[in-house]
This record gives sequence, C-alpha cells and structure tokens, in this order.
Amino acid sequence: SAPMMLWALIGIVSACNTLHYAIDQKTSPHSYKHYSGYLLAHIDNCYMKERDNRRVGNSPFCGKVAVRKLRELLEKHYVDPPNSTSSPESRYKFHVGYLRMLFPQSDYPTLGVVGEGAGEWDEQADKHIVMQM
Repeated sequence: SAPMMLWALIGIVSACNTLHYAIDQKTSPHSYKHYSGYLLAHIDNCYMKERDNRRVGNSPFCGKVAVRKLRELLEKHYVDPPNSTSSPESRYKFHVGYLRMLFPQSDYPTLGVVGEGAGEWDEQADKHIVMQM
C-alpha cells in the first residue's frame, strides 16, 4: 500500500491552497477511477471544515471515502524507482518518479515536480507551483 504518499499528499494539499486549486483545475475531468477528485473531497470534508464543502449534485466524489479506497487509487499510479531492489523509496513507495506519475504535465500544466538535480529547476520555469523531493 502507499500510506506514506497518501498522508504526504493530504498534508501538502491541505497546507497549500494554490496546490489545491491546481489539482481542482485538472485539464481532464476528475474521474471516479482516479484519485484526484476523491482526494480533494476527502481533504475538504475531513480537514478543511471552514471551507464551503458542499457536494455538487450527482458527483461521484464523497468526502467520506475510506482512506483505503484512496490508497488503492494511488497505487494504480505507482512505478518502481530506479535501483529499487532495497531502496527506502521502494519500501515506502515514496519517490519523485511516483509523484510525477500522480501529476502528469498533460493534466496539471501549472504544476511541476523536481528531484535533486539542479538542472530540473530550469525546465520548470513556466510553472506556477513546483514541488521538490
């Protein structure tokens, strides 16, 4: 399972309104088979009580979705990191490649993910939000 990535995402998204908005403005529609709509609904319902978190009619996204369901949806996007034989990234399922798979540029054009390479920052110059791992 991917609990570390789930709790990191919940913490990051609930702490950064700009990131929450960027995920909400995904270019392709939120799907019941994808984690993004469920993640935002879960955060708004469980952690952001001060927000106006009324559900839009006929929406498949319920804020009371089980954490287990969110983990299952996140796991569908998991990719093994390079050199994954015994790395901590592989064990905890938490690495930059995984985060990039969760936020593909085609769906999130204003969001960039960089690793430790200094050259990666240059590629993200046009992004509004850049996450570094």
